[in-house]
Amino acid sequence: TKIGGAMVPAVTDTFFTALTAGFNGMPVIKTALKTIGGLATHGQDRITLNQIGLLGEYALNRAVSANRLSEVWGYGASARFADMTVRASGLNYWTTSLKETFQLEMAANLGRQVGKTFDKLPRRIRKSLERYGINSTDWNLVRGNELYSSAKLMDFSKIENKDTLTKFVAML
Repeated sequence: TKIGGAMVPAVTDTFFTALTAGFNGMPVIKTALKTIGGLATHGQDRITLNQIGLLGEYALNRAVSANRLSEVWGYGASARFADMTVRASGLNYWTTSLKETFQLEMAANLGRQVGKTFDKLPRRIRKSLERYGINSTDWNLVRGNELYSSAKLMDFSKIENKDTLTKFVAML
């Protein structure tokens, strides 16, 4: 089927992940290498994402996409077969691993910036935040929080303001 062959062109996702990293002010080569390496650390990445408050997004995405994909893949046996094919081809694992690794790298990159005021952030990072409606008030709320672990990840589970939290989770 065509779905089963989707993994072949998905290999270029690493390139687009690196491009996105550069666009958002993240280290390009480091992000690309971590993305490839993330395939091996996928399980630990999920634990870390959960601890910094980002894993719940996957349950929400799955629920929303289940309804949307029923229009494309159908219902019942045909939907189960399509889902099984995507999982068996490795595409589901690949896509999830890329997404999780990118989120961790973004959390690390933001963690490295907490000593800077919003106006002193590198231009690409500031523009990335602004695209999601994150302003200096939001940044100051978040940058004052304790970082997660020795990896110095921005810990989104510590954000108490729901509007600010929504903006950061949308960005990631």
